Parts: sequence; C-alpha cells; structure tokens
Amino acid sequence: MELPIATAKARRNILRGVARNAATPEHVLHRLMRTPWGAKEIAGRRERMTVQLATALMETGTSEVAAALGGNRHLPAPIRWQLAAHTDAEVRKAAVRRFAWPPTKPGCEVPITLLTHLAADPDPHVRSEVAAHGDTPDDVRTRLASDPVVEVRSAVATWWTRPAADVHRALLSDTESSVRKAAASPWHPVPPADLHMALLADPATRSLVAAHVRLTAELAVELARDPDEDVRAAVAGNPHLPQALCDELATEHSAAVRFSLLVSRHTPAETRTRLYEEVLAGAEEDDEWFVTDGLLSTAWMGHYLRWLAQAAVEEKLTLVDSPLAFLRYGVASCAGSLPEEAAEHLLNDPDPYVQKIAALYANSPSAAHLERIVWEHGDHRKIHPGILGRPDFPMQAYQRFATSENPQLRAAAAAATLPTDILGKLAVDDAPEVRAAAASNPSLPLHCLPPLLADEQRNVAEEAGTSPRMPVEWMEALLSAEGIA
Repeated sequence: MELPIATAKARRNILRGVARNAATPEHVLHRLMRTPWGAKEIAGRRERMTVQLATALMETGTSEVAAALGGNRHLPAPIRWQLAAHTDAEVRKAAVRRFAWPPTKPGCEVPITLLTHLAADPDPHVRSEVAAHGDTPDDVRTRLASDPVVEVRSAVATWWTRPAADVHRALLSDTESSVRKAAASPWHPVPPADLHMALLADPATRSLVAAHVRLTAELAVELARDPDEDVRAAVAGNPHLPQALCDELATEHSAAVRFSLLVSRHTPAETRTRLYEEVLAGAEEDDEWFVTDGLLSTAWMGHYLRWLAQAAVEEKLTLVDSPLAFLRYGVASCAGSLPEEAAEHLLNDPDPYVQKIAALYANSPSAAHLERIVWEHGDHRKIHPGILGRPDFPMQAYQRFATSENPQLRAAAAAATLPTDILGKLAVDDAPEVRAAAASNPSLPLHCLPPLLADEQRNVAEEAGTSPRMPVEWMEALLSAEGIA
C-alpha cells in the first residue's frame, strides 16, 4: 500500500502527528527536528521523551525549543537542570512547569531541589513561577514572601493558599495593594480579626473582608449601602447582617448582590426561594438576572457553596429535593458522602445536570445509570476526566455509542477498543471529531488510514499521523516531500 497523495497543508499536519507518534523511530525524529517548527513540536508535545532525544533538541540551540521542552510533562528530570542553567530567563521559567495537570509520570517530576535552586534566580519572573508551584517547600515560599519584587510576593500571596499564620499576616499587611488583595482572597483562611478594620479601610481589600468583619449597627448600614457593588455583595453574606438590611439588599437590581444572597448560608430560605424565582422569571429578558442564572449553574465548582460541602450529611439530605436547582448541584457534588439511596435519587433527578454531577461523584453508581446518563445528556465537559473517565464506566457501552446521533458519543466510541469493522465505519464518519478519534486509535487497520491522512481537517490528519500503524516509509516520504533531508 502506497502513501496517499496529500496536499502541502495536510503533509504538515500529518508530520505534527508524527512528532507525537510513539512508534516514530529516532532517525525520523532527528530529520524532523532539522526544521524549527518540527523541533518545537517534538519538544513540546512528544510523550515518549528520552534524555538522548531531549539533549539533541537542546543542541538545536533555540530558546523556543528549550522553552517548549520545559512545558513537556514527560521531560526527564535531568534535562530540567540543563534548562535551569540556560541563559534565557524564559527557558529557566519554563523549567519550573508549575501546572500540576496533567500529572507527570515517575522520573519526570520537577525536583524539589531544582525549585529551591531557582527560587534564588536573578530574574523575578522565574522566582514568581517557583512561588506559584505547588511543590515549592514552605520555607522557600516563606523566603519569597519577603522578596523585594512585588510580582514575586503577589505570586506567593495568590498561590500559597494555606500559608503559615505569620506569613499570611505579613502578606495582608504588605505595602503593595496587589499583594494584600491576593492574600485576602476567599481561597485563603479568613484574615485575623485584629486586621479586619485595616483591611476594611483599604479599597483593595474592603470587599474581601466585608463578609467576615464583626458588624456594628453603624458599620452594617455603611457596608450595605456602600457605593461599590462588590462590597454590598460581600456583606450580603455576612452572618451578622441584620435581617432588615438583608431584605433591603434583596431588592437590588444587581447580579453580584443577588448571587451573593442566593449562595450565602445565612440567607433565610424564604428569601432565597423568592430571589431564585425572580431570577428565573427574568433571565431571558434581563441581563442582570441572566448573569446571575449563569453564575448559579457553576457555583458548586467554586468556593461559594463551600458551606454546603462542609455541612453535616443530615443537612445535605434536606436539600436533595430542593426546588433550587443550584443547591441540588451542590448536593450532587457531595454524592460520595451521601447514603446510597440519596445518591440513587440524585442520579434520577429531573435536571440532567444534577444527574451528570452525581454520576461524577457517586461512590458506586450502577453501570446502567452511568451509560444512560452519558447517552441521554453527554459527559460533563468541565470536569476532567469526566464520567467516561471513571474506572467503573462500562466498556461495553462504547459499542452502543458508535451508533449514537451525538457526534461526541461517537468520538468517545472511536477512541475506545472496538471491533475493527465498527472502527472502520467511524473512520469515515461525517463529523471530523469522530474521524480524528478513529485516526489515532491503535486498533484501526492500516487500510483505513490513507483517507484520514489526506483529510483537509487539521486535527484529523494530525491524529492520523500519530497512528502506530503508519509505516516508517510513509513518514520518510512525507519528510522528503517537505524537502527535509
């Protein structure tokens, strides 16, 4: 079988896939890295990265390639030390690779000793990356918390969400407002009570402490009528806010204030229900209520309903049938801590979104529940790896997904282990995402590959280039056609 004729555009896309292909031999990779774009593609996206290959990429001499290597989660740790010694600060910054997802494989972690070493880097951007890394030791972060450069201290204040009490106090009292603001965020512990009034007097932190400050009658009125919407929204969640002022705020035409009242643990149930009904009734016609409705649908993923996650099981059970859908979303995210019958109830909730959240977090949902929810409503796309990523998701469901009218389900099937005749049909699917998933499936027969390599859709041709079935002769022919000796 010969390599199909592919346009110049398709050839470049295929070779991007070849750069990632685990079956691509080293001599092909060495040819491909003679081009700047090929070297960068291999450096940044190849999963099978050896010390020898990474060293060869470093020897290309470009900072762009070295920085791309730093972002590769499969980079062997010894190479990171080479990056840490690079003359370009952007490369040293990339060596930190502070993002924890996706996780690295053993032997490719960012060494603690490297983080400690780069914490003393002369470039503040490098030190900021170290300050933001989740594995940076506490003593190193403590030192960076007093760094002379404000951006470094801001990085510590932003990303170290559980600092030592004395460090937190120092950051909350920093001379720069950006540092104080970061340290007072809702992801951090509540600021010490003796700092509340100073933080309340600071425009940068006023809205961040208004929910926690001990209210006098005068202060409650002052904050509830503050000209800053964010301050009013914050004090709406203060447990000490008098009911009269809570009722006054509930009449506001403000998405921020309404949202705060709706998600606050301390809002009376009747007020919460009335506000929710008003928001739903006006969401289609009023931008403020439309925004509120949108915020409510994702409140369970943030800190806003943290109180619900921390509530006793008995309190959660009282909300399993709440008429307020966003509260049921929050309860569904706690399905793993609920009795089996309550989790089962949420898996059958009238709201598909409740079902999907419960399917993500329930301890032992039935295979039938998982398949039905995905078949009827799709996977949850904002949470990785989703329902399909559960280890107990039934593999036999994928064969049925292959016939779904939903292209996302057919794409999920095309990536699974299926009989070759079914994969062959998915490889010529009308939807490009389905063809792309089939193209990279290691079980796809070679005779199905040529049309995918000639596909003008970039992701299809690129995924076809990752196929382990692709003959080395085809790879070499593509390089020759591109003029890569």
